[in-house]
Amino acid sequence: MERKISFSSLLQVFKKYYLLIAIAVVVSVIGTYLFTTQVIKPMYSASAWAIVKIENKANSNNSSEDIQRLNTYKTIATSTVVLENVKKELHLENRQNLQDQIKVLNDNSSQALQITTEDSDNKEAVAIANSTAESLKKEVKHIWGEDNIQIISPAQLKDSQTPISPNLKVNLFLAVIVGLIMSLIIIFSLEMIQSPLRTDEDFEAVTPIPVVGHIIKFQKNSKRDNNRKLITRHVARSSLYKQAAEGFRVFCANLLFISQKNNLQVFTFTSVRSGEGKSTSIANTAAFLGLKGFKVLVIDADLRLPKQHGIWNVPNVSGLTDMLGRAVSYEKCVARTSEENVAFIPSGILARDPSDLLTEQKIQDIFRWAKERYDFVLVDTPPAFISDTVFCAKESDGTIIVVESGKTTKQNFVKTLSNLSAVDISVYGILQNKVKMKGQSSYYM
Repeated sequence: MERKISFSSLLQVFKKYYLLIAIAVVVSVIGTYLFTTQVIKPMYSASAWAIVKIENKANSNNSSEDIQRLNTYKTIATSTVVLENVKKELHLENRQNLQDQIKVLNDNSSQALQITTEDSDNKEAVAIANSTAESLKKEVKHIWGEDNIQIISPAQLKDSQTPISPNLKVNLFLAVIVGLIMSLIIIFSLEMIQSPLRTDEDFEAVTPIPVVGHIIKFQKNSKRDNNRKLITRHVARSSLYKQAAEGFRVFCANLLFISQKNNLQVFTFTSVRSGEGKSTSIANTAAFLGLKGFKVLVIDADLRLPKQHGIWNVPNVSGLTDMLGRAVSYEKCVARTSEENVAFIPSGILARDPSDLLTEQKIQDIFRWAKERYDFVLVDTPPAFISDTVFCAKESDGTIIVVESGKTTKQNFVKTLSNLSAVDISVYGILQNKVKMKGQSSYYM
């Protein structure tokens, strides 16, 4: 799907990065000004004009002979013999690139020669131009015995001579352009790599995995108030809870479709980083699936920082660590919840190194046992960068990634997908969580 860029989105980007753009332009202009005025040597130009007197001869092709002679004089003007005389006269014996400093111009429609020189010294440019003209005149007289070159306008030394280069105004204008281009490159890099994921289009730009749900931010202090994390208990409390409830209903419908289409029962939920609302999303998903009549089991497999027992208000005494580490009845580790059709297995007493408990065979046994008794098994795992998640995700039927809107960066999200793909973990959908409201009845999309 082609991503459309609106004027309003461009305006938002400009407002976000206007300071960066201004700094880039100012730095570019200041740097160019200092480099132009302090580092680059100014170059001056001086021109001497000479006219070639050509005698008319009867019965001759004057035009072709005149052009040939003028071209010959132009060649002689920058010849070694002429330049050696100039060096000797002006004491420039060590000057190696003198020939590159001199240009002799003629438009072939006149008998005038313009001898132009460029030098970092204004006085020297004038002296070289005049000396070259005089040396050319003497050399032509020496070769042909003709005194037919007359200097009509020697180069003049001016106190207020303006350098021909560098052109400060042009350089400053180019500096502004370069500053704008560099700032745009930086902005593009930040937006495409490091900027937060906010819209479905942002996800479509980096992955073909579909966004299967949008949950608005319905709590201000979600970390502290576990009592309000289950929406089914407060659905009539406010419009925020009502709209969040509708978001979970849509997500459950999509999850049901994915389950039926691919014959999936066990879903691992993970996230790019901590604090994205994964545990709350799992609990509410389980509650709404239970209201639809499905038997749901929630397993808290976050053995480092478990949160599900606080949401369900269940003591974290026995649970998954017991099922993994001891020969206990799985049924005894299952806790009842206040939600219809929803059962819960807490994490249990935390072990020093949870990775030692998580073995492929044990996880397979627990998931196989759960699938025989429940329609859906929702597994709460740590963020994807924790190795524990891989053990559970590889043995589950599919994985859902919970992403906090406007917080998780594209760079980290793509890295997470790459890490999961490297170990053949199938991600079936993205749940966009804590979506900011645009109005009273819609979320920001």
